[in-house]
Amino acid sequence: LLLAVGMVVIITLGDAVADRRSANSAADAAALAAADYCADRLEDAYQAAVRAPDDEGFWSQFGKPVSSYCSGASEQAQAYARRNGATLTDFTRLSGNRFRASVTNDGQVAGTDLHNGSTATAQLTFTSGVCVRNGLLGVEDGLGTCRTSPGGGGGGAPKGGPPPPARPSRYPATAVVDTQLVAG
Repeated sequence: LLLAVGMVVIITLGDAVADRRSANSAADAAALAAADYCADRLEDAYQAAVRAPDDEGFWSQFGKPVSSYCSGASEQAQAYARRNGATLTDFTRLSGNRFRASVTNDGQVAGTDLHNGSTATAQLTFTSGVCVRNGLLGVEDGLGTCRTSPGGGGGGAPKGGPPPPARPSRYPATAVVDTQLVAG
């Protein structure tokens, strides 16, 4: 009898731990899917700018809030939660270009009416090409300044120096925006 009770407790506990891991994986996948989607849109905007035939076309890709490039991120988070057997219960775009996804497992913990939940946060890191200034997408000008527009949107010209270029003369061929899971 004692052995039977022990087995029931061990199986229930093991199932709860497995469900918790599943919820953690679903939350991680949802947060990263949202961040990856946004990173792809930002890299696409940079590519469109680089391919633009003139300065006006180049600068039309910049100077907008980063969030405007990321519409659709919550749908990506929801889809990835579903693919991992969970339901997205909350999705928030946080300051610092972070995305938080909360999920609840669709399956119940064995022998209970409980559903495990989890929350994960992913962050964008601007590695090359694009940058953010005052919440607006900009381009690295090759001189260490993030410019959001051609005429000083990023600090202007150094005192006594030449005006900023209409289009940066040096910039990477592609932008790199990395994503990673972060605490909180």
